[in-house]
Amino acid sequence: MSDLATTGELATVPGDAGILSIINAAVVNKMDPASLERLFALYERVQAAAAVGAFHAAMAAFKAACPQVQRRTPNSQFPTVDRNGRKTERMYASLEDIGAVVKGPLGAHSLSYRWGSAVLDTAAKTVTIACIVSHAAGHSVEATSTIPYESKAGCSDAQKMGTAEAYAMRYSLVKVLGLTSCDEDTDGNAEVGPSITDAEALKIEAALGDMGADIVRFCEHMKVARIVDISAANHNAAWAAINSKRDGEKRKAAAAKAGGP
Repeated sequence: MSDLATTGELATVPGDAGILSIINAAVVNKMDPASLERLFALYERVQAAAAVGAFHAAMAAFKAACPQVQRRTPNSQFPTVDRNGRKTERMYASLEDIGAVVKGPLGAHSLSYRWGSAVLDTAAKTVTIACIVSHAAGHSVEATSTIPYESKAGCSDAQKMGTAEAYAMRYSLVKVLGLTSCDEDTDGNAEVGPSITDAEALKIEAALGDMGADIVRFCEHMKVARIVDISAANHNAAWAAINSKRDGEKRKAAAAKAGGP
């Protein structure tokens, strides 16, 4: 049982005065321990429910007050090269861009966020990170993001891991706060709908790299300039093409093995 039962009096919390007065009376009247335990359990449930309500009210106030996050950072991961050899980059909101905008409104409504430790899956070659948003009253929610860290990019394993962790942190923050304007500007592709996310593009790139596939030819097959330009509507079609190529390579390998010496 809580040590509060031995103090003889409990502090009054706004909104909890009714149940606290009952508990105070029960302590003064030396109610049996089992009944006190049930009263304290009820008090804790009331507090937990109030914390949930305070959290949702604070989140609603945050979303009403938070300005739109501006896309200020060029996405150098997937540059576009036009027919004249000129590179152009779409803009997106980086983790720093997002943090600079949301921290003030979150703090004004007693909210804060943090990330848990990165969880590595060496078999799947992915990193998963959870972002937790907490309210001063005690309630919190979290959202996770899983990003592949294996790719054919020309950098060290540590750099690949760092890039994947940064993406996972960004996506989990966007997800847990319900932000909707942080990804690349796709206004120029409005007629084909939204594109796949960076995370989905990285997974496709990693799969193609593992097979040693020609990414340029794959993009030509999907009728896009870059993997990240694949429309969300064609996401499944892209994976169907990858799986078909993978199955074809397996059949070729099996046939070669069967016809060998």
